[in-house]
Amino acid sequence: MRKASSIHPPKSGGVLGLIEETAKQFPDRVAVKHTSGKHITYSELISTARRVSGGLLDRGFKAGDKALLLSRPGVDATIWVLGVMYAGGVSVIADPGMGKTVFEERLKAAQPDWALIDDEIILLSAVPPLMALARRKFDIPDMPKIHGIKVVHHGNHPLLGLKYADFKDFIKQKQPAHITARHDANTDAIIVFTSGTTSKPKGVVHTFGSLMATLSIIGGIIKPGKDDVFYTNQPYFLLIGIGLGTTVLIETKSPKPERVFDSLRTQSVTIMFGPPGELLPLIEYCKQRRALLPPAVANIYLGSAPVYIGFLRKLESVLPSSAKVTCIYGMTEILPIATVDGHQKLAASVEGDLVGQPVRGVKTTVLPDGELVVKGSHMCKNYLGDNSVFNEIHTGDKVRLAGKNIIMIGRKKDMIIRGDYNIYPALYEPIIESIPGVRACALVGVYDQMKDDEKVVLAVEQDGSSSISEVSVAKNLQSGTYSIDTHALPDEIVFMQLPRSGRQFKINKAAIGRILQRNA
Repeated sequence: MRKASSIHPPKSGGVLGLIEETAKQFPDRVAVKHTSGKHITYSELISTARRVSGGLLDRGFKAGDKALLLSRPGVDATIWVLGVMYAGGVSVIADPGMGKTVFEERLKAAQPDWALIDDEIILLSAVPPLMALARRKFDIPDMPKIHGIKVVHHGNHPLLGLKYADFKDFIKQKQPAHITARHDANTDAIIVFTSGTTSKPKGVVHTFGSLMATLSIIGGIIKPGKDDVFYTNQPYFLLIGIGLGTTVLIETKSPKPERVFDSLRTQSVTIMFGPPGELLPLIEYCKQRRALLPPAVANIYLGSAPVYIGFLRKLESVLPSSAKVTCIYGMTEILPIATVDGHQKLAASVEGDLVGQPVRGVKTTVLPDGELVVKGSHMCKNYLGDNSVFNEIHTGDKVRLAGKNIIMIGRKKDMIIRGDYNIYPALYEPIIESIPGVRACALVGVYDQMKDDEKVVLAVEQDGSSSISEVSVAKNLQSGTYSIDTHALPDEIVFMQLPRSGRQFKINKAAIGRILQRNA
């Protein structure tokens, strides 16, 4: 092992510099806290992340190494990401609820050198029946065996330390190793896989420069104060929250509405960020109790999925009178693109979905076919595995402009948005069609008025060679060879003769959607 010595902060400051500045000014301010009570101050966060970086370097970590994060959002996950940054590496954030095939494809694309993995994931992966049971309730990757990656286990199972490095040992390291890594605006900082992706996994590469630009723009929208408590369970927004110097509150258990309500009240949460689907159970809970959200909640930011008018009306009915709602339109590649005040959106009378005016620094172009193209200093550098640097981002969304406002009129790509996840049917249909007894299939989004969201329906055409049922297909999708992303699992499975059209006899999804809508 190299001898530990002093650490050199990044030359440009950047994200780490911002967090260090908060630690200097407010050393005792809580950076991240769990609803269970576990927390870490900004000064402790910086010192611990530096020790972790030393532990990584002493164990052979090199500048440019990629480190996969398969751990729940929270204190330790934040320490890991910052420690990787200090060591000159790149954190890879992967969705937890992926199926085996998708996980293998993302591993192949990212080729991580290191991984921090929750003990539960490692243990459940060794017992397939338990994994199948767990995946019905939780977002857990159905992991294949990991080869060639230095795994660091995270949890309370000491026996795993016989096979993997223990994250506790990294945290206990007395001093950081000597670090020479320097980060400029073009240095890769983080890779985030989009929540849905095509057959070629989309790993969005953000640099220190794009992260700083994102923080600057979102900071101008949120304008956080020193006493603000920021509630989110989204890993990317956790990083943004501490970059802005707020206290980020993370729900550590299953986010049941009564638990969320109690957390908002007892922890004096002032800012919330989440997708509409995540807030619906909380709204229903408030309605049942004839209660409003706790009065401390001053700002709610909605994003990661379309914000429908029906949802806004439900939310408005449980809002404290002083609370403000902001709807954020953006992508993993460039967040945010535009914003609109929730009350303005409710009052607007437009044909389509009003997503608001572009934020500072975003330039927009509408192509002849209606697709929106955007650019800005906070857009990602490129996609993982593609060295061509972006000059602009094609959103795939069809829009029209009304003055400065962007109005969404449809989606160019075959994509279903449910909750805060983009689901690309082309990724999963080949896997589903390989299930014995399935001749063909189609994943279709059908708008559900009760949920103000799309539900995912899997239409299956049987081949007649073997007996299959809704139950058997559902079990295949939950775990094993044919497993798919947890967030792509269908709400409903129907059996039918799939309508086809055109010279190529392609499955007609529009016709399927009409049939399902009529039968809804």
